[in-house]
Amino acid sequence: MKTKILIAIIAILFLANCSDNNNEDKVEEAINVKIVPIEEVSYAKIIHSSGRLKSAKEVKLAFKTGGIIQKIFVSDGEKIRKGQILAKLNLEEIESQVNQAKVNYEKSLRDFDRVESLYKDSVVTLEQFQNAKSGLDAAESSLNIAKFNLNYSTITSPFNGKVYKRLVEENEMVSPGMPIFMVGAAENQWQIGCGLTDKDIAKIQLGDKAKIKFDNYDQKISAKVSEIAASANPINGLFEIELTLDSQKNNLVSGLIASVDISTSENQTYLKIPIQALVDANENSGYVFVPESNNSKAKKAEVKIVEILGESVLVNSEEKISQVTTDGVEFLRDSSAIKIKN
Repeated sequence: MKTKILIAIIAILFLANCSDNNNEDKVEEAINVKIVPIEEVSYAKIIHSSGRLKSAKEVKLAFKTGGIIQKIFVSDGEKIRKGQILAKLNLEEIESQVNQAKVNYEKSLRDFDRVESLYKDSVVTLEQFQNAKSGLDAAESSLNIAKFNLNYSTITSPFNGKVYKRLVEENEMVSPGMPIFMVGAAENQWQIGCGLTDKDIAKIQLGDKAKIKFDNYDQKISAKVSEIAASANPINGLFEIELTLDSQKNNLVSGLIASVDISTSENQTYLKIPIQALVDANENSGYVFVPESNNSKAKKAEVKIVEILGESVLVNSEEKISQVTTDGVEFLRDSSAIKIKN
């Protein structure tokens, strides 16, 4: 019995020893990969945004005074000419105010003429003469204000252009300064207004070139940065910029939404790698496998994504990288054995 137990123990030890020898002899199988050299390129970063199309001269027209709208002469999309009457208020009350101011002025003028004659004859004092002159000046100012309000109770076009939007209807009661029309000049350039973050605004300069794309036009339109806000919009925290379009297409319509690609004027050097070399990527970063140890192992290195250009990616890396692995990177892990294929 003791002999059988001894034989069993020896057998177990022998099998364990064989297993250890097999593990020592086992070598990790190398993964076939391809090595691609990295190219350093000078590139102007593209800033992507969106914005609304508008005329370079786009204004809101309103009445100086409040009242009831008597007549509107134009509609949305209608072409207008400089000096054309677009709308007017019911002038009955305003004209009465002008007549009242006129009557008051004429009375003040008669009073002044009478006091002036008496003052020359030394019948009235200097103070009475001055009071009469002040009354006349006040009456004249009131008359001028009433005439001014009468003139701006009718809206006329300040230029040749188009009505983008009519904001009210006839017989509506409007307050002073309330917008009645949104109009744009016909002879001016088109502009795109868009907002950028504080990170992007620091890279933009006046004159930077851009490409504008509308959904209803296949061809991109060239533009350039013409205005940059000095402070952020307090509502959304974005910095507003204006881009002036090179094209003067007549079939563009104010209010169109466009995608905007702005090329920054400051070129920087980046690493250009094949997109298939990038793994575990998100919006801002990813990883590549770099061959090392005489191209026998692959090291996983982090890179910062700058721009995706079709089948290539521009990246930054804190490590010195001259080549990356492709064709098999999905099977690699840090320090994986690799075999270079032709």
